[in-house]
Amino acid sequence: MSSAKANTGEGGIGAYVTGAGKIDIYGDAEGYFGVNIAGEGISLSSVTVKGDARGILYGTYTHAGKIDVDGNSVSYMNNTTDCGAYAVSGGVITIAGDARGGDYGAMADGINSQVKVGGNVEGTEDGSGSGAAAVGGGRVEITGDATGKRCGVYAGENSSAAVGGVVDGGTYGAQAGQGAEITVMKNVTASGAEGIGVYAAAGGSITVGTALEAAQVQGVLYGAYAGSNSRNPENVSKVHIFGDVEATTNDEQNGFGAYVENDGEITIEGSVFGVNYLKFKTALTGDSLTTVRTRGEHEYTEDLAYRLYTDDVGKIRIKENIVPQPVCEIGEQAYLTLYGALRNVESGETVTLLSDIGYAGGVDIRDKDITFDLNNHTVNVDNPSPSGTGLKVTNGGLALNGSGTLHVCGSSYGVYASSATVSVTNAEAGENGIGVYAADGSTVDIAGNITAYGASGGGISCINSEVTIDGSIVAERYIKIGEGWRNENDGSPDPAKPGYVKYSFPGEDETAAVWVKDTPAPGGNVCEIVETGVEYPTLDAALAAVPEQNTDAVTIKLLSHITDDDGIAISRKKIALDLNGKTLAINNSAGTSGPNSGKGLDIQLLSEVNIIGTGNLHIASRMAGLSVNESDFTTSEETTVSITSAENVGVHADTECNIVINGNVTGAAAGIYASYRNNISVSGTVTATGNGANHAVNINYPENTVYVGSAVVSSGMGTGVYIGESGSGSVTVGSPESPGQVVGKGHGIWTRLVVDPSTVTVYGNVTGASNGIDVADGCDITVYGNVISTSSTADSYGVDGFFNSVAGNIFIDGEVEGVNGIRIHGAQSEATVVTGNVTASGTSVDDNTGVRASYAKLYLGGNVRAINCTGAYSAEQSEITVDGTISAASYIKVKYDNKAVGNNDASSTKSGYLQYSGDDATFVWVKEAAAPTITGIAIKTQPADLTYAEGEALDLSGLVVTLTYSDEATLEVGYEDFIYMGITADPAHGTRLSVAEHHNKPVRVTCSGQTAATDNLTVTAASSGGGGGGGNPTPPGTLVTSSGNNNVSGNGVTLSFPAGAVENDVRVQIREAGLSSGMTLPDDSQLLSRIVEIVKNKSGDFSQPVTITMDFDKSKVDPDQYEIKICYFDEETGEWVELDSIEVNLDAGTVSGQVSHFTKFAVIATPKAMQPEPVIPPADPVVQAPAAEEPPDISGHWARDSIVKLIDAVVISGYPDGSFQPDKSVSRAEFTVMLVKAL
Repeated sequence: MSSAKANTGEGGIGAYVTGAGKIDIYGDAEGYFGVNIAGEGISLSSVTVKGDARGILYGTYTHAGKIDVDGNSVSYMNNTTDCGAYAVSGGVITIAGDARGGDYGAMADGINSQVKVGGNVEGTEDGSGSGAAAVGGGRVEITGDATGKRCGVYAGENSSAAVGGVVDGGTYGAQAGQGAEITVMKNVTASGAEGIGVYAAAGGSITVGTALEAAQVQGVLYGAYAGSNSRNPENVSKVHIFGDVEATTNDEQNGFGAYVENDGEITIEGSVFGVNYLKFKTALTGDSLTTVRTRGEHEYTEDLAYRLYTDDVGKIRIKENIVPQPVCEIGEQAYLTLYGALRNVESGETVTLLSDIGYAGGVDIRDKDITFDLNNHTVNVDNPSPSGTGLKVTNGGLALNGSGTLHVCGSSYGVYASSATVSVTNAEAGENGIGVYAADGSTVDIAGNITAYGASGGGISCINSEVTIDGSIVAERYIKIGEGWRNENDGSPDPAKPGYVKYSFPGEDETAAVWVKDTPAPGGNVCEIVETGVEYPTLDAALAAVPEQNTDAVTIKLLSHITDDDGIAISRKKIALDLNGKTLAINNSAGTSGPNSGKGLDIQLLSEVNIIGTGNLHIASRMAGLSVNESDFTTSEETTVSITSAENVGVHADTECNIVINGNVTGAAAGIYASYRNNISVSGTVTATGNGANHAVNINYPENTVYVGSAVVSSGMGTGVYIGESGSGSVTVGSPESPGQVVGKGHGIWTRLVVDPSTVTVYGNVTGASNGIDVADGCDITVYGNVISTSSTADSYGVDGFFNSVAGNIFIDGEVEGVNGIRIHGAQSEATVVTGNVTASGTSVDDNTGVRASYAKLYLGGNVRAINCTGAYSAEQSEITVDGTISAASYIKVKYDNKAVGNNDASSTKSGYLQYSGDDATFVWVKEAAAPTITGIAIKTQPADLTYAEGEALDLSGLVVTLTYSDEATLEVGYEDFIYMGITADPAHGTRLSVAEHHNKPVRVTCSGQTAATDNLTVTAASSGGGGGGGNPTPPGTLVTSSGNNNVSGNGVTLSFPAGAVENDVRVQIREAGLSSGMTLPDDSQLLSRIVEIVKNKSGDFSQPVTITMDFDKSKVDPDQYEIKICYFDEETGEWVELDSIEVNLDAGTVSGQVSHFTKFAVIATPKAMQPEPVIPPADPVVQAPAAEEPPDISGHWARDSIVKLIDAVVISGYPDGSFQPDKSVSRAEFTVMLVKAL
């Protein structure tokens, strides 16, 4: 039947089968159920729907039977019960289009039940809608995307689901129940307020992406969640994600990238992002234990390929990109992580360091006493998690042996001791945290300093415990004992502990006490000059004793910890300052009018200051932390240094300075500010913390050489590395052995019109909130890492290079990302090189590009991904070479011309590459193997008209398709351009439609083996008239009478009918057709006109030839090289056949010929045969026989020249009436006679 439509009230069914029945519907099926299979013997039942299935409750429903729908399957109730396609009890539903419903887009319920959807699925009901669901052993397979208001895709117990596209849900992106399996090929998102990206419960399994194509998972509360609320080691839930995982909430109680409950396992091949990192929860008897893991709290898998995080029950594996080396040992057992050693150390054992350790997490020691042998190494413990603690010791102890430093930092507590004995070097707390918290009879010794930040931050909180600190306390609130905070001057010297100031408050906490190393009163000695053996009560006194312009350095050795609150100035002196295991804290909170002009350490005029020996140097000032002019300042590798300026620059190098700092530098206005001809090296991170144009590294004058471990701008609008218009020199960040990073709140790297050639080299990633890199004349940039712009503005770039007058070069051994990828302009001695991929996230073809060059050369070793913009743009006199693929909305632009895929030059000047050129100096080369192929076609816009009366011509105006390429690029093509892209339509444009052949059927559009279908055509039968006296309607077409002299015109065609051409009156139509499937042009030919189909309303050939005249585009053909002819298409042979009596009028742009029947016609140009060399006549005259008379009916025939040659050769002669009848068939006897004559 053509279509099936029932009442949409309850009980109405478009197509219903019970028992072993079968229904074929060539249109749509519609009702309360669109299609319903139910009853006995139904496993043999089937329904085929060539159109759509639409229902109020179910679009399609089958109980063990089989349903095939060529269109969409949709339900419209939009509540918690309706479903687009629902298969139960072994039923199978196949939907070529989309499936959509309120509760479920597609549902498979029961063993062997299956729903397969070739398009997308959607569950539209708020709070309950799921795109696809399988329960009870069913399976759903979705080729496109799965979207649900509650869940994108759900698989219940022992069921399975596969999604080839993107999954998007509210509460869950993908959810797998007990024993269920879900695979998703592309990104998964759960965007609801409590969204979980993927959730595998009770032995369920979810896989996202593949090893060849990464995919991301994003949730709000959790990115990935695996496990159930009870232990079941035999039924492990598993999640495997080939890409990054993110939790987007800022809620510090949630926001975990991954969460494992009990026996769950999660494997992540990318990175994890979230306000928190990882979470574990394990069920215990009558209770449960929740464990939070930070980035550093891990061990390694046996193959060292993954970092392993666990609470000893659940497991999370995260891909490791470097080969780990042992960092510590217990006895003879080496460990790759400090976390691993701490998990295995027994009470009374010693952990010996083998290297410096940066530990991103908290150290938690419970119920055991251990020792750290620092072994001349440094351990930096930093737990930035909300409410994080650097070192927590409960009912145990931590002792230190050997030289070295243990620095602990936590967002809430640096050290937290309960019933514990603890020794550390320095303790630090984050914003509003507590440096040291000691309670329950603890004893804490701090060899260095305590620092706490923020207006509510506190140095020490002591309850029923004792704390001793040999350094200084830097905090807004000093010491808390009991319930009250006390200031620094509230303490008093303790005779029982000489050299210390004691803080204790009887009446508030009788058992609590804090001792802080005392700055000696006058008469006490804190340092000595080694060469003379004289001791001094203050460092200022010792410095004053050193003569100016001394030839040999004088060594000053610290005898105790020193705190200087006025800053220190040194001029014209050579000094070696031996810290001798002590701490020198230089503080100056004054402004420019205060002591030392508010500077921390000021070194001037040919001075040399070398900090030697183990110990700590901490400088904290309001103005410049370290200011050096025409002098040298160095610190040894044994010394730990931190330099901070609250309002100015961390380090200011004025003129011809040599500065070496083994530590970190922080400044509000700039981390480092370099003037003339300085050499500066900072092993740690240089940070700018203020507002405005606060650069981490700022070079504004010539000839500077700077090395830093990392350059970071943490606030404001500054640049990580900046070289100003008057600046020059070289900047290096990180090293191959210890990569760093450059982070800017403006650009990552910014160089202006430098006065001399300069270089910036980065071993690590570069990130900018504006451009990743912005470089101008005279600077070479080298980055061994990725370059990323995080800006969303249309004019921002990953890399923006402008070399106008002085050449500069860029080399990036990594990837580039931004709204725009790379823009390079101007003079370069070598091409800009990027070894990895370039990604442009912009949304405008006109404004955004992946890679762009003008007057420059650019080489890209990877791929260009610019899905919504232009892939590669070579403007004036530029060359771009791409070794990978280009995925873009607009493939390539060369000078002023846009070039589609395959619109390359016929030949290439670069071997192995496809060449796209704008002129002889502007090129884009793409490696040949990288050319993408068409992998899909979809209808973008339906034809303007899908409803016709029988006999009317199909009009495809308005039809637009989207082509998808192997590199995921897309291209939209209107029907008028189908011929250029090799796209065919069936039926073709101009086809006369009939009810029998075309009603309720789509137009199928095909390209490179890929097919898409429009919505179904509606073709109604012509009215038969009768009643009302209205008469019969006039048939379509132009009337042609038998009397002759009839002309019919239309679509660039004129038909001339001689008298007697038709025996009875007929109506003739001239309709535009298309180049349909199987209709190919002759080799090397050109199509000069539109293809037309000429039809008449009565069958039979014409009694006399009819003359057809067609217009053609004479600008497209060289008449000296091509023969112009009208051809008709032979439907049986599939070939184009030349008409008789061809006449060409080049001036008018017309060509005519004669026909005896109507079909499809076109003007085609074919290459002319090569002319033979002229024949030189023989010396002696040759008597030739008189030429035979040419038969009149071969004039204009395609074989005329060959026929004349055979007549002249007396091989053939024609018929007695003088005719030749060239189209008449030849008998075997006639052919034998001709063959004998020819021989």
